[in-house]
Amino acid sequence: MSTRGRNTLFLRQTAALTQSLRPPASTANNGDEALYPNLIGTYGKGLLHSQVGEVDLPSYRSMLHALTTQNHADFTNILLGYGRKLVNPGASFAYDLVGGDPHTFSIPLPPAFSSARAAADMVELYWQALARDAPFAQWSTSTIMANAAAELNKLSGYQGPRDANGQVTAANVFRGTASGCLSGPYMSRTGYALDSGSPYR
Repeated sequence: MSTRGRNTLFLRQTAALTQSLRPPASTANNGDEALYPNLIGTYGKGLLHSQVGEVDLPSYRSMLHALTTQNHADFTNILLGYGRKLVNPGASFAYDLVGGDPHTFSIPLPPAFSSARAAADMVELYWQALARDAPFAQWSTSTIMANAAAELNKLSGYQGPRDANGQVTAANVFRGTASGCLSGPYMSRTGYALDSGSPYR
């Protein structure tokens, strides 16, 4: 083995050992699953549902069973509805060869179903749907955008960015809170258009 080969082996083994010592992330949840026996606040996309939109409990339990056993056969036996498929539900059990194990990284708890934060998130999503055809270049004069900003300003649970006066405006509505999100024009998520009047994003 060459000197570089030995150095490579040492560095990789050291990194792997260091990463293996990371503690597992918290598995806390927001309590909605226990709070609502009909699971109205719990993920059920792609599963069987009743005619009023509530998830079918045996279907949901079949998903939980697969997630518990992590067995491929159990994933194929999840009771799905309406011809939909789950996109790689076993991916969370894969092992990454670079960096820390994904199970050692925590994510923030989602807001509780009955919280002001969850309500504000839904209001924002509905306004995004209503505003989907408003060209970026017309946001400052758009009635839809003005109404969206006005309603979001009234919501105590709204976590989106605000201006120096604490207001949601056409300049900051629907943007993220990470550093740089308020810099420059609003860009298309598809990468095809920026503030040019295109309705596509």
